[in-house]
Amino acid sequence: MQQHLVLWGSIGTDRKALLAIYLHEENNQVVIHAFPKDQVDDNLQNQLFAWKNGAPFDFSQNELVWYVEASGESILPREIRVDKPEIIQRVQDTWGKLLMSSKLFKVCKEEIVLHKLFVTSSLNYSHELWDKTADLWKKYSNMFRDQELTWEQKELLKAEVDDTFEVLKGQKRKSLEEEKSQSRVLIKEYDKKIEEQKGLLIYPEEWNKIHEALRNIQLELKSSPLRMQEKKVFFEKIDEIYQLLKTYKKTQNTTQTKDRLEKLGNILKGIETTLEKDKISLAQQQEKIAFYTKGKNAGNSWGGLLEVIQKRITEKEAKVADIKKTISELKQRLKPAANKINNKLEQSEEKQSED
Repeated sequence: MQQHLVLWGSIGTDRKALLAIYLHEENNQVVIHAFPKDQVDDNLQNQLFAWKNGAPFDFSQNELVWYVEASGESILPREIRVDKPEIIQRVQDTWGKLLMSSKLFKVCKEEIVLHKLFVTSSLNYSHELWDKTADLWKKYSNMFRDQELTWEQKELLKAEVDDTFEVLKGQKRKSLEEEKSQSRVLIKEYDKKIEEQKGLLIYPEEWNKIHEALRNIQLELKSSPLRMQEKKVFFEKIDEIYQLLKTYKKTQNTTQTKDRLEKLGNILKGIETTLEKDKISLAQQQEKIAFYTKGKNAGNSWGGLLEVIQKRITEKEAKVADIKKTISELKQRLKPAANKINNKLEQSEEKQSED
């Protein structure tokens, strides 16, 4: 952007002069140096035109100088006129935008520096701070696109934004390392807890406690800082123990059923033995009655004795039938349960051998 201007003009009404005009951004002023035509030679003219293109020039010896507020209606004082006023109007518009962008740049620079200071002083990485930094850069880029900032100003702001992102990246790396370290500790703890519960499966008196302990571990895992993929591994291990617990309970039920079958079998043998004796006794009594009565009615006493024996036989036969029915039902119940248990145990053994 052109900030040095050299052109011919006049001072007052008729004093021709070569004018050197430049913008002093910090003071918000336009500085005008005038060199009367009778003092201008080729050497001075060449030096001023070189200054216009960026070369240094010492204005300290020049006495004709004006300071004009850059934000005023005109950057020229009343006593100065130029040969080409359109150049002054164009430069005034350009410098007005430059001053505005300088003010915006100053605000933006203070904003990003303050933000970077806040980020630097933060102990931990924050997604919110990362997003805030990205939003600031987006805002500055849009301001450059809308020509509110110069390319140089945008690049200076970009340098500050890049530095802020570097600080955030360092915090993020540190945060990830701390998370990994914490995760390793938690993984060991949960592994130990779950394996302890698995080891207690052989004790039936611990089964209710195991169920409650696994439930508590699941609740802890849900609120733990572990990643979902890491949690999933533990949830699968807990589900496996739940399945084993069900299998162990079914195994115990099967064992209890077998014990009951054995007891019922012993009871059945005892009843059948006494039943056979009662039948023999009844037959003997009937033979005696037949012998003494020679086939006639034996009377109430004999009839009452036979009735007692017959009633006892009937009751025992009913018991035998009931026990046999119960035994049959228990045996039918054992068949599918035994198949399921065997399958579960085989799957568990296969998985353990694979691990």
